[in-house]
Amino acid sequence: MLLGTRFEAFMKESPVSVMVHGVLERTLDPGALDELFERTAEVQYTKDLLFSQCVHVMSDVVLDVSPTVGAWYQDHPGELAVTRQAVYDKLKNIEPEVSAEVVRHSARELAPVLKAMKATQKPWLPGYRVLVLDGNHLAGTEHRIFELRRTRAAALPGQCLALYDPELDLIVDVVPCEDAYAQERSLLAEVLRKVEKWDVILADRNFCTTGFLFGIYLRDAFFVIRQHKSTLSWQLTG
Repeated sequence: MLLGTRFEAFMKESPVSVMVHGVLERTLDPGALDELFERTAEVQYTKDLLFSQCVHVMSDVVLDVSPTVGAWYQDHPGELAVTRQAVYDKLKNIEPEVSAEVVRHSARELAPVLKAMKATQKPWLPGYRVLVLDGNHLAGTEHRIFELRRTRAAALPGQCLALYDPELDLIVDVVPCEDAYAQERSLLAEVLRKVEKWDVILADRNFCTTGFLFGIYLRDAFFVIRQHKSTLSWQLTG
């Protein structure tokens, strides 16, 4: 084999993990990620640290290969041509829309793989694309900065609205927000731009607003949302 006997041993002993690794390598291809960053970022730019390298570092942290970004940097001396502080600065300034585009990119790459493997779930409504809309608040941060040291409650770093496709079993899009305390309904205008013809949006009553429901209707899409007592106003005309 071109990849050597060590790779062959992994194929024999743990073929599934090797296949998953291959899928992730293809989905998070460095060239595609760097192109995504250049296309999407409005303020940040690339100098010595590539966006794909940031994704590589954070993938190891998220998957618990390394406990922290600092530990990763210490365990990989010389792999990045920048200081540890430069890595922190790059990560903390990544724009929300870049993160959202990574989610969309991953879904676009993985969807045909799932379909080719016949690994999709049974459609909830054949002929329609069902999307489950829900909000998620990122976990509270540690009290490291001076302003938080006298408070018991951890500050929330942000939130997002996610669109989950149950047939693919993937989150296919997100609307990120750096204000964790903003009302979720304030993000619905951006969600509405993502709704396509024949979509069916499932959500709880917090998303039952006049503008959102009629916006879905005007896009030739549908919704299954429990009616809210005070946020939906309409008048029967016929």
